[in-house]
Amino acid sequence: MLTQEESLWGKKDFSYHRNDKTSTSTLTMSISAKHIPPSLFWDVDYSKLDWTKHEMIIVQRVIERGSINALQEIMQHYGKARLTTIIKKISHLSPRDMAFVNVYFNIDLNELKCYSKKLLNPNYLN
Repeated sequence: MLTQEESLWGKKDFSYHRNDKTSTSTLTMSISAKHIPPSLFWDVDYSKLDWTKHEMIIVQRVIERGSINALQEIMQHYGKARLTTIIKKISHLSPRDMAFVNVYFNIDLNELKCYSKKLLNPNYLN
């Protein structure tokens, strides 16, 4: 069923909630990770973060400002393959963070959207 609820930034948004009793999984899961502090998401309502719907912002914030424990927690949740796919789609990471994901996840820099963006505009991150 579609229900209207507030999005992270206070605007009304429609989201899909699964209500059938035969399935134990839900499409909306709130963040309840012990190693992912609310301070990483200072600009959004932490209680409304959803692992599926907001995966890009969660992964980006953990890479930019999170601890190694937070990184391991999201890796455990998403799996390394899914996490790698999400990282490749992130449109902005600092050169330091790009180097980190290059080494830690063995992702070629040319596969990163943020690296391609930097190459198109050499002064973008400088």
